[in-house]
Amino acid sequence: MGRGGERLWESLKDALRGGISWVRVGAGGIEVRLTRRSRIDLAGLFNAIDEWCWRNSTRFILVFDEAQYMRFSNVRYDGVLAWAYDNLSNITFIVTGSEVGVLRDFLRIDDPEAPLYGRYIREIYVDRFSREVSLDFLRRGGFAELGIDVNEGELDEVYEKLDGIVGWLTLYGYLRGGIDKLSHREALDRVFSDGVKLVLSELDAVIKPSRARYLAILNAVARGLSTWSEIRRYVEVRTGEVSDAVLSRLMKNLIRYGYLSKVNDTYVIPDPVVARAVMDARIG
Repeated sequence: MGRGGERLWESLKDALRGGISWVRVGAGGIEVRLTRRSRIDLAGLFNAIDEWCWRNSTRFILVFDEAQYMRFSNVRYDGVLAWAYDNLSNITFIVTGSEVGVLRDFLRIDDPEAPLYGRYIREIYVDRFSREVSLDFLRRGGFAELGIDVNEGELDEVYEKLDGIVGWLTLYGYLRGGIDKLSHREALDRVFSDGVKLVLSELDAVIKPSRARYLAILNAVARGLSTWSEIRRYVEVRTGEVSDAVLSRLMKNLIRYGYLSKVNDTYVIPDPVVARAVMDARIG
């Protein structure tokens, strides 16, 4: 960053003083750390950023990653975002989430009674990549820029194992081309080992109310049982009798969370890392 940029970000830190410990700018963006005792009023914080942007003729991009977890907070983030949309002209909000159905339920953008209803929102859905796009993404979008030669057979295996899911492809590329510079086999193994831990930690928060039954459903599908009757028999063997209504609700929730998909009259787990994770998880 040049001297002008340094002065710019120093002025941002000054604008946010009083609860902000420091502002760090890096390749990944801006990190704002709050002081340990501070309780920042989000509306006040956003307003200060907006005023700073107006004075400096710039725009601030604020990203909420995995925003579906904001539903566990006591803060009404949807209300704050709606207020910011209506009152602040120099801030753009990007809200991302891997559980698309849950995120939409949280934001309630189609609910006339919800704060964000009627605001202009542009949605971008990133589906799994095809084989051609996956290989091109790894080849040209990553390894070529890093000057790393990769074996085509290795890239084919990455696609086959990770099924074109961009998050896992990105993690594989980072492990091979980042600081650790792992081999193909080491990087692929790490994607699954790290991914399984991540999936299980996120899954536990979602399935806690009926953990055994949720895991039994996913475990059944991971083992190749794909029809309603097959899944129900497996769930009842593992967890006891379950009514049609309860099983239907649990399976709809898993579809909404993105852990399960329904294709015609059969069920599949769309993410191979999730499939590995639920195979390893203890049901009882």
